[in-house]
Amino acid sequence: MGTRRVVSAVLLATAAVTLAYYHQVDNRLRPADRVAIAAYFAAVGYSPPASLESYALQLAYIRAVQQAVLHCATGNDGIPQGFPREPADLLRRGSGLCYDRSRVIEKMLRFGGLQTRHCALYHRAAGASALQTLIDPHSDSHAVTEVRTSAGWLVVDSNEAWLSLDCGGRPQPIAAVHTWQRPLPAFYRQPFVCVYGLYSRHGRFYPPYNAVPDLHWPELLANVW
Repeated sequence: MGTRRVVSAVLLATAAVTLAYYHQVDNRLRPADRVAIAAYFAAVGYSPPASLESYALQLAYIRAVQQAVLHCATGNDGIPQGFPREPADLLRRGSGLCYDRSRVIEKMLRFGGLQTRHCALYHRAAGASALQTLIDPHSDSHAVTEVRTSAGWLVVDSNEAWLSLDCGGRPQPIAAVHTWQRPLPAFYRQPFVCVYGLYSRHGRFYPPYNAVPDLHWPELLANVW
């Protein structure tokens, strides 16, 4: 390979890495997040324990997080595209949609030391492939969270107080939802495609607010293993 080709390949690789880093959703907890999270918990009278060692404590914490976000964001007016949707923003507005609430739920769960992954769900029409579903701008969508407990992955809904617990109170991952023999919220009753780490297809929920989809690269790896 000639020198020009080597240089071109290096430049293209550098540009790709730079683009990926620049467009990754920032999931770090900021000082302002911690202040807002304390206010969410205070609103429902919950005091987080010093540690979440047992499944029972983890489940109680997860329920408190969900309850706090639903309690503080009762309205259904979403935060507009091109504006931040961090915990303090949703708390101040008191209103949001699934993608706004899931953002806060995930930060609050990570505040407690739990691992999360963002789930973008898209209703799959009869006969449609996963790719057709994802590129269809009219496909009905929902944003929820999976959190890793000591007993396995658990789905935390962002619009209602629903967790993916089986009849024995054990967590079930999003992939197992359609195998259940118990009532489900309306969205989950139809076939859907789940993509981990896709925060928006349009790229205007998180900086730099452009047409490149909002992604979190480490979470995206959960789609392949």
